[in-house]
Amino acid sequence: MKNLSLIFASTFDGGIGYKNVLPWHIPSEMRKFKEITCKVANPSKMNAVIMGRKTFEFLPNPLAKRINIVVTRYDTEKSSSPNVVFVNSIEDALKYCEGNNIIESMFLIGGSILFESFFNNQYRCSKLYLSIVYDTTIKTDTYFDLSQIFKYFHLQKDVNYQKESNDKLFASFVGIPIDQSYKNT
Repeated sequence: MKNLSLIFASTFDGGIGYKNVLPWHIPSEMRKFKEITCKVANPSKMNAVIMGRKTFEFLPNPLAKRINIVVTRYDTEKSSSPNVVFVNSIEDALKYCEGNNIIESMFLIGGSILFESFFNNQYRCSKLYLSIVYDTTIKTDTYFDLSQIFKYFHLQKDVNYQKESNDKLFASFVGIPIDQSYKNT
């Protein structure tokens, strides 16, 4: 079974978006995201990033060096990019990844509906990467209930990623599941 990790950033109150876009620009946090989601042990493989349709539409381009899997309730469409796949559910995304020999690991990257679905269905997860943005002036209108994280994960500070200059500090945490009895898919 391939590793599935969650990776996301939020404000202290769980804000993860504003008007369907990421409400902050923190270059070091973006570098951390790219480094984690691109890193593979086998150079002939790639990782998959699983996201909702709105998250995908906010991206200027598909995420390079990763297979982009887009979960949508609408009819799945064919992509002109070989590294973009459309599916109808998280289950379909996980099955696709498990059946694809090029994929090494999977990362669920958002948005809020996919995160809620993930926790409501308790899918097996090997790790959580969480960044907390300290800027209290950031406006958000999309939230995730952070209490879900504390219910399912032991968190520890990730000392590899500590802060960004230009007054937008963030703390980075790594979480290991408390209960290893999550569903297998």
